[in-house]
Amino acid sequence: MKRVFVLVALSVAATGLPARADSRSDVQAAFNRCNVFSDNRTWLNCIYGAVQPLRSELGLPPAPDSQINLVPNASMMQQVAPAPMASVPVTQAAPSPENRRPKSDQGGMLSFLVGGQPVITKMAVTEYRIDGGGLFTMTLANGQVWRELDGSPAPHWRGPASHYAVSITKGSLNSYNLIVVGEGVQYKAKRIR
Repeated sequence: MKRVFVLVALSVAATGLPARADSRSDVQAAFNRCNVFSDNRTWLNCIYGAVQPLRSELGLPPAPDSQINLVPNASMMQQVAPAPMASVPVTQAAPSPENRRPKSDQGGMLSFLVGGQPVITKMAVTEYRIDGGGLFTMTLANGQVWRELDGSPAPHWRGPASHYAVSITKGSLNSYNLIVVGEGVQYKAKRIR
């Protein structure tokens, strides 16, 4: 499957169509971020989403949101470097709603559209359960409870909750991206408590 990456890159380069170097650089960087996915199908869908900047520039139809949303944000990748799970550092949660800056102060329309702001970094998981539909609900060390949204990859965790930590960032359009540290799979989730 990783041959697809080479084929896509070669076909983009061989078309002779004008493309700005910065779009190609963005696509190349996004390709590299897709390498966090170990599952070939998820990796390939991420690659398809990664070429979106170039598709837009060339006036091609957009990739589906499900593929575009798989591409990890560059800022998220710096936060989810695999760490030994024996000792999971617990970090402070994002400020409570009453202590946050007003929405108008939080990055404006661009932040709303593209997301990327960290919400939680490497927070220990105290409990998780996977329901009959394959969706998880997890409780973090700070007491927050997060639920996976339909359409995200199915979790395959088997170990005790204490073996896991998560990082959460704002996604596009006020969504949230949850990554289990060291796993490399991005889940869409919402906070339920």
